[in-house]
Formats: sequence, structure tokens, C-alpha cells
Amino acid sequence: MKRFNLSTKMQVLIGTGLILLVLLISTLTITYVASLPRIQARQEAIQVAKNYSDMDKFGDFQIYTGDMTYYSLFGTDKDGNEMVVAVGADNSQVYVYKLSDGISSQKAEEVAKNSGAKSVDKVTFGIKDSTPVWEVKSGTTYYTINFQTGDLIS
Repeated sequence: MKRFNLSTKMQVLIGTGLILLVLLISTLTITYVASLPRIQARQEAIQVAKNYSDMDKFGDFQIYTGDMTYYSLFGTDKDGNEMVVAVGADNSQVYVYKLSDGISSQKAEEVAKNSGAKSVDKVTFGIKDSTPVWEVKSGTTYYTINFQTGDLIS
């Protein structure tokens, strides 16, 4: 039986490589497990959108967390109309809007900036008290803008 003698340098390289491989696999596994709830919520929103709207192409997915949590799915119908479907995570209420029936997210950003927002971190579509809204996050401040009228709510 032949025995292999590895130099100390080679042992360190193999050991380091194995540790890095374990860290990589662990990081990928943790990332995947952490993203599973979002992936499942998106899939549920797609099923609801198929049942309650004419949406047939699905795009951006957002989670709005106001008084209640809503999953918002953006897409288009067979005629090319851009739409958003908001699904209540707790109550399964479904709201369907054409994006042309309200202000754009860019317009909501402008309203927030005119109301004191210095920079915009993120814009999210959601439902607040049965009203469709854009929530604009600027630092630690949130601006809620009515989707249909463009008025600042809070």
C-alpha cells in the first residue's frame, strides 16, 4: 500500500479550500432558505393574479407592510395594459388596478420630494385602509401617497 506524504503547505491549501467550500455552501443554503418565504409569496400572488385579473405576464413583486401586509405583483394583460394586483397576506383581499388609472411611482417620488424627502430609497405599492397607495421610503421617513389622486396621505 502506497502512502502519500503531503507537504505542510499542501495540507494548509487543501484545508483552506475545504473551509472555503463549506462556507460557500452554507452561505448559499442560508440565502436560499431566507428567500423561500418571498418566493412562495410571489408564486401565490401569481396564482391569485391569474384567477382575479387578465394579467398574463408577470414582473416586479413587492411587499408592502403598513397596517396590514400586501403582496403587490406588477405585470401586463394580453392587450399590453400595465397592471398591479395587490393581495392581502392576512385577509386574502384582492385589489386589481391598471397603472394608467393612477400616478406612477416616479410621480409619487416627486410628491414625496416636494413634501420634504431628500432622497428616495424605495417606492412600494400597497393598500392602506382600502385605498391604493405608493409608499415612498426616504431614510427613516415614510411618505404615503394616494395612487389614484396623487395626494399626500401621511
